[in-house]
Amino acid sequence: MSQHQPYIEPPDPFSAVGPDGGHFQPGVPNEMLVPDSGPAPAPPPLSRRETRRAHRRDGRWGHDQRHGGPPPPSGGPGYSAPAGVLVGEERMWATLIPLSTFVAPFLGPLVLWLIFRDQYPGVDRAGRETLNFQISLVIYAAMFGVLSIILVGIPFLIMLPFFGFVCTVIAAFRTSRGERYEYPVTIRIL
Repeated sequence: MSQHQPYIEPPDPFSAVGPDGGHFQPGVPNEMLVPDSGPAPAPPPLSRRETRRAHRRDGRWGHDQRHGGPPPPSGGPGYSAPAGVLVGEERMWATLIPLSTFVAPFLGPLVLWLIFRDQYPGVDRAGRETLNFQISLVIYAAMFGVLSIILVGIPFLIMLPFFGFVCTVIAAFRTSRGERYEYPVTIRIL
């Protein structure tokens, strides 16, 4: 008869606990593991140049997440967001205003703006920007239409819808991140 050896399961390399109940690292005996010495040391302070880059990079909250700044806005109860930062439902409606131009170019933003402008200041701002941009596009289209009589306005008239599409997508993206977006070359009417 053959002698059976008891089955010993090899340690799981993905497990945090070793065979003796301690922390397990493959190839390192448990005796050599150093116990946790407490919280990690604070990162070095940012230089003036790094601070400016961090603020430029993360302009929504004005701090650098890597260096222990406050967390991003949560919109939870009792939370007041910094000025200019959109949170919660306000951000959702402000994002839908530029996106509604794909469904109804002027009517969509106008309806949403009229409904929600009194409830949310961010929606009021986004609605005014979007409507001003839509009005500006119509003015530019008329101007380029007149200039196309002498063939100067034709390239601009062709590129105007693409410009409007790109600006609207950028506006929706930035607004969905909680940022305030101002359309370029917009005539401020509202």
